[in-house]
Amino acid sequence: MPHSARNGGADVIESFGAAALRAVSLARLDGVEIHGANGYLLDKFITAYTNLRTNRRGGDIAARMGVVVEAAKNAQKWRAS
Repeated sequence: MPHSARNGGADVIESFGAAALRAVSLARLDGVEIHGANGYLLDKFITAYTNLRTNRRGGDIAARMGVVVEAAKNAQKWRAS
């Protein structure tokens, strides 16, 4: 049974950053691509009929995009290393 992301999506945001770092440092990839469409995890935050949250991660599209934007920013941290 699906459940809401804990910590307001903070675990999701951290996971994208950690995955990007592993991809670049361990697998020696030149970059990463974040896929957030067609029912994948980030799409669950974006789509109004799946995101029924009443906290800061729900509501209008700007609020629903918060996790996606923060995940992308966190994934960019690999550039600094």
